Amino acid sequence: MLLLLLSTLLIDASRGLLFSISTIKRECKLRLLPPEEIPHSAEEIMQMSPNTLAYIGDAAFELFARTHEAWPPKRLSIQQKNVVQMIRAETQAQMLEYLLLENNNNFQLTSTEFSYIRRGRNASSRRGPVRMQRAVYQSASALECLVGYLYLSDLDRCQKLLRHLVASLNSPEAKSKEKDIPND
Repeated sequence: MLLLLLSTLLIDASRGLLFSISTIKRECKLRLLPPEEIPHSAEEIMQMSPNTLAYIGDAAFELFARTHEAWPPKRLSIQQKNVVQMIRAETQAQMLEYLLLENNNNFQLTSTEFSYIRRGRNASSRRGPVRMQRAVYQSASALECLVGYLYLSDLDRCQKLLRHLVASLNSPEAKSKEKDIPND
């Protein structure tokens, strides 16, 4: 059986960072090269603002979503529509709610991860969101802050979280709440 390996490299020239994404049979893997470019200690990461962590988490989440949608091959317009739906603030808020409600089942959050969720929720921009309720925006920022923290501190755990969140979109609870999410 032939395994399809898709590897994409992205370069952020302003920071000299090189990202590598590999997909093997819908198994998304993120890697940051070189590792010496990112903070290693918990103290260094703790000094970063929650908005900065959310900014990094947003990029990591979108990169994961794009990679996830790359296989099996489909029309680019369909891939883009699926990615946009997955990374919307409303969907991210729904994912966070699912993660917090079923925390004792499949993905156990640590107390440190809970603290980053709180930091991200409390630090969302002072300027209110234009097209959504503030609570939705704060929940999405909280999830992005958690993803940013995990992306910098424990990439394997970040990947497990993102796979779990994407799988949660197919849960019966998520399907019933899909009706509540307005389309733009």
